[in-house]
Formats: sequence, structure tokens, C-alpha cells
Amino acid sequence: MARHRARIGLVGARGYVGQELIRVLGRNPHFEIAFVCSRTQAGAPISKHLPGVELDLSFEDLSAEEVAEKDVDAVVLALPNEQAAPVVEALDARRPEAVVVDVSADHRFHDGWVYGLPELQRAKIVGARRIANPGCYATAASLVIAPLAGALGRAGAVLRCLGLQRRRHHALAAQRRGRAARQPDAVPAGGAPARARDHAPRRAGGLHAARGAVLPRGSA
Repeated sequence: MARHRARIGLVGARGYVGQELIRVLGRNPHFEIAFVCSRTQAGAPISKHLPGVELDLSFEDLSAEEVAEKDVDAVVLALPNEQAAPVVEALDARRPEAVVVDVSADHRFHDGWVYGLPELQRAKIVGARRIANPGCYATAASLVIAPLAGALGRAGAVLRCLGLQRRRHHALAAQRRGRAARQPDAVPAGGAPARARDHAPRRAGGLHAARGAVLPRGSA
């Protein structure tokens, strides 16, 4: 008896995360990629955009409502921050049974969503329908803080985490944003300080590590 393959839709498949998801899901025998969305690459075959990926699919430019009409088991949102809401609203209204994984920061602090860090939230992730994927800095911070959370809560201590990124990555990111990269002498050797933009990585790292280790929320 053939095992059911979960049908997955990708929204925002043109970016780096979307490309990696196509590669990972495309070679996993338990998943079938049902559709991939990209406004800028609409109509282009995936195999042309991603050499080595053998999928008989083309990028589609779909509205939020059209995404919600697709017959899938799960939808992964790999959109920039603050762009997931219309798709989530459409899925909530038309396909509430589908699993939604949001890779952006939009739902990491929403009580109706499970924070998708399996090392700390595995039991909650199983069976969840709305999963917020953690960011890279918050993941690293959470996994470091979690084993210490009980002791920190009792002692009232404050733990500070410094996130660094490779200088080349920082310069390329700044170039994409049309800004000058930080001067080399203003950052540690080989790295650049992470932008805390609204302190979302810090909030996620402290809050979710604390929740995973039963640390009082106010002490995170």
C-alpha cells in the first residue's frame, strides 16, 4: 500500500529560503511540491531557475485567495516580514485544516501559533496547524539559554547574547538594501554585529527559550 505523500505549496519560492525549501522538499520521499509562487518568475520552469532540481513545475503568480483554493496539506510562507497576513487570512477562511508554516517573523509572538523549534517545542509542534519558524539568531540564543533558564530565573540574573554574522554576508545584505556596509574597524574581526531591528531576535530568543524551560515570562 503506497504511503500518502503530503502535498506542499510554497509561497515566496524565489528567495533564498524558498529555493532551499524546493531543493529539500523536492528530494524528500514523504513530500510532493504541489505549487510554487513567485511574482517575478511567474511562468518560468523551476528546473531553469534552479539547475539540478528535476521538478515538472513552473512558478505561478497567485493571489492569497488562489493559494487558499489549492488542494494541499500544507503551505509554507517564505515571504518577507509583514507580508504573510493576507495569505494567512485566506487560508484561515477557506482551508483552516491545512498546516501553515510561516518562515518570516510575522507570527513568532502570536499565541495562536506554535514556535517551531523542535528541540524545545517538539510536543506542541506535533499536530499543530499554525507554526512560526524561528529565526537563526533566536534559534542559537534559545538553545544556549534554555539549559540555564531555571538557574537564571531563580537568581534573577541577566544573560546577554551577542550575535555576529560573517562580514561578507553583512556587506552583501547592506548592498542589497542600498546602504553602505559598516566600516571594517567598527566590527569584530571576521564578523559584523547583527541588526536587532525591533529586537525581534532578542525577544524570540529570550521568550521562547524561557517558555521551553518553564522560566517565568517576566524574567526573560
